[in-house]
Amino acid sequence: MLLFACKTPIAPVAVDQALKQNMTSYLNKDPKSLNKFHYQVESVIYFQEAGFYTCEFQVRMKSDTANKTLPKPIDTVGVMKVKMDKDFKVVSRYY
Repeated sequence: MLLFACKTPIAPVAVDQALKQNMTSYLNKDPKSLNKFHYQVESVIYFQEAGFYTCEFQVRMKSDTANKTLPKPIDTVGVMKVKMDKDFKVVSRYY
């Protein structure tokens, strides 16, 4: 009975992949950047809290073509700090 009551923890590699995938999806579905920029999460460092993960993502941002607001295409890497719940659905950005 006790074995069925415990929830199996997620392997660290699976957590890494889930965090990267959900952050990439979150960034690429943002209405402000839709069809302007493409985001790719390159790495994540995270700390597991009681009900969420505190994460620091290294993110590559690209714009394929220049547009009215950008004189030339962009390809840059930056850091984003995020709090994501353990269901990987709710994302709160710090910066």
